[in-house]
Amino acid sequence: MAATMEGGKNICAVLRAKGDLQLEERVIPKAGKGEVLLRMKSVGICGSDVHYWTEGRIGDFILKEPMIMGHEASAVVVETGEGVSHLKPGQILVAYKLAYCARYFCIAWGMYACVFDSVCTIAVCSCWRWGSFIDCSCLYMYV
Repeated sequence: MAATMEGGKNICAVLRAKGDLQLEERVIPKAGKGEVLLRMKSVGICGSDVHYWTEGRIGDFILKEPMIMGHEASAVVVETGEGVSHLKPGQILVAYKLAYCARYFCIAWGMYACVFDSVCTIAVCSCWRWGSFIDCSCLYMYV
């Protein structure tokens, strides 16, 4: 479902409780300082998504409130916030939510980053405002 920027719908998959996944609508956010607004094109279903949905947790991470699922996405940049100069609207990228800085991402996953670096941008982010099973979402950029 493609979102339009002016008054469009922003549909997302929200896990409300174990086994309770619902489609909901959110406002399309504006990119804040250090953020980039993305329009999702494709999102992978990770094992952690499946665990949250079927078990309500993954390891010590327990679902305590409704959560927009997803964290592995390909997307198109819609707008950039203040301080983001290395990405431009229309640029295609791969976004992967990590709790590491870009340096440690490269050390831990160097080959992964190198494979994609020649064809697109790797956007290593500290946090999504929401998960990536949504039409449009902002993420804070490390790089």
